[in-house]
Amino acid sequence: IFMKKIILYILILMNFCGFCFCEEWKVCLGSFSILENAQERVTFLEENGISTTIEEFQKDENTILYRVFYNESLTDKESALVHKKLLLNYPPIKEIGINDIWFLEISLNQEVPTILQPISPEKRTILIKDSDTGNPIPEANVNIDDKWDVMSDLEGKAPIPDEVQDGEHKLSVTKGNEYVKTESSFVLSQGEVASTPQISLPKAVDFKRIKIVLDWGEYPSDLDSHVEDSNFHIYFSNMKQGNMELDRDDTSSYGPETITIKDPKINDVYEYYVFNYSDDDRPFSTSLSNSEAQVRVYIDNEFKASFEITPNQEGIYWNVFNIVNGNEIIPINTITSTKPEEY
Repeated sequence: IFMKKIILYILILMNFCGFCFCEEWKVCLGSFSILENAQERVTFLEENGISTTIEEFQKDENTILYRVFYNESLTDKESALVHKKLLLNYPPIKEIGINDIWFLEISLNQEVPTILQPISPEKRTILIKDSDTGNPIPEANVNIDDKWDVMSDLEGKAPIPDEVQDGEHKLSVTKGNEYVKTESSFVLSQGEVASTPQISLPKAVDFKRIKIVLDWGEYPSDLDSHVEDSNFHIYFSNMKQGNMELDRDDTSSYGPETITIKDPKINDVYEYYVFNYSDDDRPFSTSLSNSEAQVRVYIDNEFKASFEITPNQEGIYWNVFNIVNGNEIIPINTITSTKPEEY
């Protein structure tokens, strides 16, 4: 008991001195049993502008592994996931066939740095964004419940009038003929927005297309849109193939994350689902279902459907809908811990 008290006092003292036990996350770019192979990987990555180091790990009594790490150590899992995704999309890494970068969590005794968080929207505004760029849309017209009309400012923020009371409200957003008119809803609770804090609008086009737009709240930071048909699978690591393209991948909360299907094929099935990349190692997490995620579907220049995620459900996959016959939306709206089955 005496020793336990001493250890406790030491830990308290370390905390007062600005130290604590925290975690370091390192993105691994390869694990090798032969040092020369690890050195070849380092040379290739260094020549392509990626700074790396080699560290030895004792796998068992007879085996040493040489692991190649991205040179920047990260102090939270969210940052590691963002770096992992950026590296996966880096052309030289694709060239050597790396398609499953992973990362390690290593306990360290070190000072805790300040972690920068994404800027949160104001509590009584709705952000209006461009679905392809994520940039704010100024001077968008926002109508609430067919009673109140407001306009977004230069930061894309549309203020909610003081007269709007707690509860669920309808929302309609337009900006001339430049963007597609979009219908939505939001919830006020204790005078603050308690639902998805933004709406992302697609621009009007002169060709046939399906546009799928995902918006969500602050947590988790990284949700991923996926579309699969009989030939292709579009997501952050395979952003353009066939007639489909991931227009924008968001890794730092809110979205938008947007997919376009040009000239959809009548005889194909398009399966759309959302994956909780931030919690890929926690298949029974409820953070996806509590993300306030909303998916809107546009066909040509018309808003066609909206899907809101069901809260307090376990799982990291949200199987939202299928599209058949080129324009028919089949709702599914289920949350699972494993990847949706093939159609």
